[in-house]
Amino acid sequence: MGAELSQLGMAVGKALMPLVVTLLGILIAHGVIWLKAHTKGARMQGIEERLGNLALTVVQEIEQVVVSKLPERPTALDYEHAKQAALASLKLHLGPKGIDEIKKVMGWDETSLELVLESYIESRVHAVNQAAGVPLQALKVEGRVESQTGGVA
Repeated sequence: MGAELSQLGMAVGKALMPLVVTLLGILIAHGVIWLKAHTKGARMQGIEERLGNLALTVVQEIEQVVVSKLPERPTALDYEHAKQAALASLKLHLGPKGIDEIKKVMGWDETSLELVLESYIESRVHAVNQAAGVPLQALKVEGRVESQTGGVA
């Protein structure tokens, strides 16, 4: 009887082995997919946080170095120069490797990256102006909306 049970166990084991191996392979494949997605998500989150912090630093830097020296009534061109200075400074802070990593992880081309960096800068300008108590009222200057206090736009 013991030998028959042993043979029966071996037969069931041989029959179930392909199923067990297949299930194990599926679990491993899904684990790898989950790990890649989780890692990429964490990298994307880290990039977004770093961009936000750097954009705030750049806006404060440009506010001190460029905007504070603008005339009392800056033109749209003055604000465009400040924006371009902020964009150049942000790229300098990120460096070529940082920019390449962002484009690779986020899947952006150069144009998309420029638009996103400009958006980060503009959102930080808004945050700085709000923190400084700048009212939401704005002036229309040559087709652009600009803050009344001459903040970076």
